[in-house]
Amino acid sequence: MRRLGIFWVIAVLSLACSSRSTTRSATPDAGGSSGTDSGSGGTAGGDAAVTCDAPSQCIQPPPSGWQGPIALYTGAPNTSPACPLDYPDPAFTAHGDPTGAPATCSACTCSSNQVSCSLSVIYKNAPCAGTPTTTSTQPIKAGECVALPTSVAPGSVTVSGFAAPTGTCAPSGGSASTDTPAWGTDVLGCSIAPPQCAGGVCVPEPSGGFEPNVCVWQEGDLGCPAGLYPKKRVFYKSFADTRGCTPCACAPMVGAQCADGTVGFYPKDGCVNAASPILALGSCTDADVSTTEALKLNGVSVKAGTCAESGGDPSGSVDGGDPITVCCR
Repeated sequence: MRRLGIFWVIAVLSLACSSRSTTRSATPDAGGSSGTDSGSGGTAGGDAAVTCDAPSQCIQPPPSGWQGPIALYTGAPNTSPACPLDYPDPAFTAHGDPTGAPATCSACTCSSNQVSCSLSVIYKNAPCAGTPTTTSTQPIKAGECVALPTSVAPGSVTVSGFAAPTGTCAPSGGSASTDTPAWGTDVLGCSIAPPQCAGGVCVPEPSGGFEPNVCVWQEGDLGCPAGLYPKKRVFYKSFADTRGCTPCACAPMVGAQCADGTVGFYPKDGCVNAASPILALGSCTDADVSTTEALKLNGVSVKAGTCAESGGDPSGSVDGGDPITVCCR
């Protein structure tokens, strides 16, 4: 009997000890701390609480529109590991810190394109030494055959000197050469299909070189969910490379010169027959040209000017495109 009594005491004590267990809290942790220990294995109603196996913790699920939870790896290019066992599913790959040298631009040049030499032919209804009552002026360009004005009356004709020459230049150059852009950081997000706990999900703490805090992510450059995942990071899927060179341009021409030349009056349109009279620049004649039909400025010597070039400077930069926002606890 004495031995039987001792056996029952031992049995009761063993049963009391086995009824006590330590479990992870079933309440989602919104602040990022580990779940707390509880001495109770059940709820007030007697139902067993849904708990997380240590070292996982119960946290609130990702807000609407966000994906996760994920473990995040950031490191030097080409160093991303495989997803760890506790976050086995690749969620995304991305990059950070885009770099690229400024564009190298070929020099801009300006080649003389065209110089225009012109003067005026002045018709008067009086001799060269007389005082006219009517005067008309006809502009003419070098090499141009124009019809004689119909209003010309007998009198005199004066050929002026050249007006200031005008010219244009054609720009060239400014071609861009760029190196291949590169990333300074590689990024890997690994996800998990977490079991549920009361009001949340069970997630382990990332390990194996991954950043220690659990994160959520979404495509685009967005603000982080208030309170739960405040630490924002933006990574990129592609380059936004806008490097180039500013366009080449040419300033107005300077230094052009027009010299020599004569104005001939022709009996027929087209300026194909012998001209008469033929006037030098700055001269006047009392010859009656009203019987002619056309005139032409011939034999002009042209000296092209120069145009100052501008442009051909590096522009743009290498940035990231197709952003991904990662928010961590």
